[in-house]
Amino acid sequence: MKKLTLALLASLLVSHINFAQDTYKLDNLHTSIRFKVQHLGVALFTGGFDQFEGALKYNPANLKNAQLTFRVKVNSVNTGNQRRNMHLQKEDFFDAAKYPEMTFKSTYFKKAPKANKILVDGLLTIRGVTKNVTFEVKDLGARDVPNFGFRRGFTATTKIKRSEFGVNYGLKQKLLGDEVTIEVFTEFIKSK
Repeated sequence: MKKLTLALLASLLVSHINFAQDTYKLDNLHTSIRFKVQHLGVALFTGGFDQFEGALKYNPANLKNAQLTFRVKVNSVNTGNQRRNMHLQKEDFFDAAKYPEMTFKSTYFKKAPKANKILVDGLLTIRGVTKNVTFEVKDLGARDVPNFGFRRGFTATTKIKRSEFGVNYGLKQKLLGDEVTIEVFTEFIKSK
């Protein structure tokens, strides 16, 4: 009986260790956040953000308890044109003075029907408006690299309607489309 109890305890301990969440910090130098929106109904316009931070708790064998948080500095918007960048920070777009950050906080991770894909549901907040969105995420794998640490990479995409977040500039005139594709390319470093 004693051997059975010890074996059971050992099994529970091993399963707990195997399913524990690893903690990761975002590697900003190897991460990018991009967006795409239709321009004048004939082309795609792209831009991104240069300042952000993120944290991840993740174990591919235990998605139930995975967690992701992201913060993006709105005034770091970058479209390759300084005048346009300044306009995007104004009230008719992101209103960076009043809403300096966009945030995402996951609520649920689950395996997607497509191979190697994960669906990450969460709360996206833009201009003080919070909506539930789902990112389709691809786990690109992990590698322990000497002098660089244990790293894990992901790509993530979602589509939102900017009007739902109060970003309405140019909609009536059809200058810019309502649907925005968000693409995130991340690399995380495992905390020691």
